Amino acid sequence: MCLFGSSCTANDASLAPESDAPQVVPVANPAPVSAVPVVVGNVDAVQLEMQFQGVSNLFRGFFLDQEVVSALAVELGACFSEQTVVLVAFDQEKHLGTITVQAEPHMLQCMAKRSGTGVDLSNLRPIGRALGNYRDGVSGKYDLRLASFHTGITLIKGMNHCQFWLGGQYPPDGSAWSRCPSISGNKTCTTGDKNVGVQVIQFEDEASNNTLAACLGL
Repeated sequence: MCLFGSSCTANDASLAPESDAPQVVPVANPAPVSAVPVVVGNVDAVQLEMQFQGVSNLFRGFFLDQEVVSALAVELGACFSEQTVVLVAFDQEKHLGTITVQAEPHMLQCMAKRSGTGVDLSNLRPIGRALGNYRDGVSGKYDLRLASFHTGITLIKGMNHCQFWLGGQYPPDGSAWSRCPSISGNKTCTTGDKNVGVQVIQFEDEASNNTLAACLGL
């Protein structure tokens, strides 16, 4: 059974169980990020740069499906007006696949807001739905294992680095967010049921709340 490399085919491995990350996905050996610019002939679409890391040529082709990528560009156009980076990555050691929009807060036209000492992400729902539809479009068309890829948005502001992940139902549809964002690479959860998506993320410690707010440009 083929496990790694561009010679793998979609039928070379059995479907992974439904979990937070795929157990077996054909990938290339760890490699630098490669970029593919995508131009969509639609006035509502944002220009995309698709980046790949640890993903085989076969699966890269799946994620570059013209129809699915075009729909992603149009949907992200609701919140971005300048070229936007979407990174598809697979960590071979952790067996973890991710799909993330990479952005700085000044690029966002859909702005989060403060809610008490926490942050309200409800205005970022168009981004979440766009990414959820993209992941589901690729997985439904090519390989159902890809539905288990963690999906979200990476925001960088100065020294602050945050990742907000889609949460709720499996696979999450982008209408809610996980209560476990990653702050500077460390996954941190608020209190409550981790399987229930939220709109507001609020930690008990002020430092974490302030870091999230800084990442969001608040």
